[in-house]
Amino acid sequence: MVNQRKDKTMNNPIHQSILIICKYHGATNTRGSRVSFRLGIPDSKAHFISYNYELNSIYEMVAHHIEQEFGAIPLWHVQNKETPSLVYAWDAKLVEFVGLK
Repeated sequence: MVNQRKDKTMNNPIHQSILIICKYHGATNTRGSRVSFRLGIPDSKAHFISYNYELNSIYEMVAHHIEQEFGAIPLWHVQNKETPSLVYAWDAKLVEFVGLK
């Protein structure tokens, strides 16, 4: 027999987020400084953008790029030395834009 009880949480949408990890890559003999970003899923595809000296942090660089290319604005950023990250509201199209592989 199926339980007919209505749960209050069933009527509320689940608020999910997307974690995008940012990373700085220093200049080499053949390439200038750049920033990469990828989903917070193991083995996800990394995207590289040129380092933008007009912006103050890699968070701003990645957020600016995603906003210009996709139109999404981050909810907040996570300050962590090893994995600085941005958090976005869940959007399947944003996951597709950043890409898994």
